[in-house]
Amino acid sequence: MTGFLNGRSESRYPKPERRGPKPPKPIVRTKRPRFRMPAVYGDHRARHKYALGLWAKLIKAKEPSGVCPACMKRRWVESAHCFIKGRYRALSLELDNGAPLCRACHRAIDCDQHAKREFFVAYIGPDKYERLRLLALARAKMDLGLTIMLLEAESRERGLL
Repeated sequence: MTGFLNGRSESRYPKPERRGPKPPKPIVRTKRPRFRMPAVYGDHRARHKYALGLWAKLIKAKEPSGVCPACMKRRWVESAHCFIKGRYRALSLELDNGAPLCRACHRAIDCDQHAKREFFVAYIGPDKYERLRLLALARAKMDLGLTIMLLEAESRERGLL
């Protein structure tokens, strides 16, 4: 039973004493760490990141006015992919596969596939959109070195490098 002592309730079972912190658990590695290719052979991720940076500069150069082509209100700050770069790696660096958008329009278009299709058909035209769609269905691979060379040449031509 519980009683009442000096304004505080008294429990039948006293609280256990506090213990110190638990000792750390030993780290047990179940899988071997992933093998990394030495830098001598070329770091594919770093090269792809560099190519995406070039691609973004070229996409933003498409719209010299600096206004988002979707809302025509805000300044664009991001480069949006028509076909996502994760699933369609071969199209990730295609210049027709992108548009400069403001952050709000980019989020809105990425959340709604129908709106994304409508926007890109209007932005690049139905013929180029159909070409991109067929390339996406083909699931072909790209030559990253050749693509970087083409992006660099296009950047030099437009005066971005």
